[in-house]
Amino acid sequence: MLNSSEKPLAIFVLALVSGLIMVVSSIYSLLMWFFYPFTGWYRPMWCPMCGWMMGWFNWFFFIPFVTLTLVSGVIILLGGYMAYIRPQNIQFWGILVIIFSVLSLLGGGGFVVGAILGLVSGILALTWKKT
Repeated sequence: MLNSSEKPLAIFVLALVSGLIMVVSSIYSLLMWFFYPFTGWYRPMWCPMCGWMMGWFNWFFFIPFVTLTLVSGVIILLGGYMAYIRPQNIQFWGILVIIFSVLSLLGGGGFVVGAILGLVSGILALTWKKT
């Protein structure tokens, strides 16, 4: 059993923040799309001039990418947690976090900040050595 000084706490915290940013931003985006009174017809109510910019955009194209970011955020949360709980497999979890951080960029990556934090977490996991 490893004590807490031998566990990758920074990797866990970065993956946790990254995954939470992705999950929250994805849920917010999906809720904005699903609530018709909030979004209006092809434009958000808070942006009256967005109708001409977003009228051509098919929102059904938007949903799969936001869902991909949501799934990526959950997998990054799981990867960071498993890297903390089982550091003997940390390289596998680091690779998984990196792959899903890059995939999350297709749907915004949690304002891109979530994807960058996920990449940093994955790279740290690949270079982590037990003290």
